[in-house]
Amino acid sequence: MGVIVSVSGQKGGCGKSSITVILASYLAYNRKKKVLVLDADTYQKSLITCRQDDIDIIKMGKEAKETSNSIGDRALIDIYEAYVENKKNGIEPYPIIALPLKVDEILSAFEKYVDEYDVILVDMPGSLDNKDYFKVARNFDVIFLPFSSDSFVFNSNYPFIRYMHDKYLGNEEKSRIKHIYWFWNRYDKSTRQSVYSAVSDLMKENLPNVESLDNALGDTKAMSNQKMRNTMTTPIGQFASYGNCENCMQEMCDKILNL
Repeated sequence: MGVIVSVSGQKGGCGKSSITVILASYLAYNRKKKVLVLDADTYQKSLITCRQDDIDIIKMGKEAKETSNSIGDRALIDIYEAYVENKKNGIEPYPIIALPLKVDEILSAFEKYVDEYDVILVDMPGSLDNKDYFKVARNFDVIFLPFSSDSFVFNSNYPFIRYMHDKYLGNEEKSRIKHIYWFWNRYDKSTRQSVYSAVSDLMKENLPNVESLDNALGDTKAMSNQKMRNTMTTPIGQFASYGNCENCMQEMCDKILNL
C-alpha cells in the first residue's frame, strides 16, 4: 500500500507547492519510486501549470540541442538532457491529476490509486476556507509543514499544526496521520538565532508529538529556477546543493519510505 503525503500549511506562499514538486521529483527520479501527484489547490492549479511549462521547456531544450550550442540555450539543453537520461533508464514523468477539494472525490482517488503507487503527494490550497479541508487532511499518512522566521508564516501555520496535533495525530479513530514533521524553509543564517530557538522551544513544549527535520531549506531564489523546480527532472548540477536542497529532500524521502 502506498503512502499518502502532503506538504501543507495555512499560509499561501510559504513554499509548499515548490517543495511538493521537488520532493515528488526526488522520489520519482532519484529514488525511482512510483509517484502520483494530486493537485487539489482548487483555485491556482499551480502544479498542473508547472507541468505544462516543463513540457514546453523540454521541447525548447530539444530544439536548442538540435539547432544551437549557444550559451543562452545551455539551461534548456541541460534540462532536456536530464529528462532524456531518465527516459533511457525507463523512468517516466510522474502523473499530475487535478482534483477539486471535495472529500468524496479525493478519497475515491486515494482508494483507486493507493495500491498502484508507492507515494501519493497531495498539493493543498493555502487556505482552510473549504469545509472539506480537514476531512481530506486527516487521511494523510505524513504531513510536512514549512516554517520560516516570517511572523506572518508562523502566525498562520502554528495554529494549523497545533489543531492537527491536538485533534488528529495519534487518534486512530478519526485519522490515519502517523507523522507530522515541521522544518525551516527559507532559513536565513543572518537572522538572529534566538528567533529560530524560540520557535523550536515552543514546538517542543506545546507539540511534543510533532517531529522536526534535521535539515532546513535555505533562503535561496534558486527554488524558482527551472533547473531546480521541475516536474520532469530532479535539481540539476549545482542547483541540488543550493539552500541545502538535496540533504533536506533526501531526509524527507527517508521519512516517507521508512514509514
